[in-house]
Amino acid sequence: MISNVNKKYFIFIDESGTSDVKSFKIQPFFTVVGLMIGENNREKMKIDFEDLKLKHFGSKNYVIHNTEIRRDLKTDIKIKNFSLDLEKFLNKYNFFILSTNVDKEKAFRLGWSKNTVLNRSYRSLFSNLLKFLIAKNLKGQVVSEASNSEQDIIIYQNVFHYLVNGISNLNITPQESKKHLTSISFVTKFNNDPEEQIADLYGVCPRLKEEINNKDIKNLNPIQKVLLASFEKKLFIGFAKKKDKVRLYKEIKSTVKLP
Repeated sequence: MISNVNKKYFIFIDESGTSDVKSFKIQPFFTVVGLMIGENNREKMKIDFEDLKLKHFGSKNYVIHNTEIRRDLKTDIKIKNFSLDLEKFLNKYNFFILSTNVDKEKAFRLGWSKNTVLNRSYRSLFSNLLKFLIAKNLKGQVVSEASNSEQDIIIYQNVFHYLVNGISNLNITPQESKKHLTSISFVTKFNNDPEEQIADLYGVCPRLKEEINNKDIKNLNPIQKVLLASFEKKLFIGFAKKKDKVRLYKEIKSTVKLP
């Protein structure tokens, strides 16, 4: 049971797709995923993740990308074997997922720009993150893979928004925001964080949920099936044990569709 604000969570965020709404015909969705994990789980997860990569890709330093896995594994049997080990790995560790998913055609019709897509996505994600941290009485550090200066600034600005403004309709003050959302850092792929790579894997899941129905699931490849099933299990669902937290828990949206 989480009982004090000294407990710390890391929140690794990753994107899938581009924020250019004009590309909706070839890439209909832009997704941001946040993977939230307690600091006590990170070291063991790193060891197991490196072992997983060594077994299937021949190197602990291999960087997993959703778009490249099947190409690098090459054969159907290797893909199947990796999916089985990936499923065991994901089931072993306790972490939560938050996500936002932008329908770019709808955003295009509304005249959204790239910056609008990014700002709305991150504003929503960090709102739910802050509510999660306060509801669970945690400290949280945001970790993002560095992209480009314009996009990284938008991410920083949206974290800073809540540090300065809080969430007034939930009576969350700036002081309380600063107490729980304590820092943000930008890393590169060379940091080789397993959580960042796992967030990358989950990035395709909100899109898959939008594009498939139950009949189509059988047509997914084994890795996609594992990720989609795991994604559903890892979405944060919380229940308030104290009356003063009931409204806050109700306001946490593990998945948000935009616009």
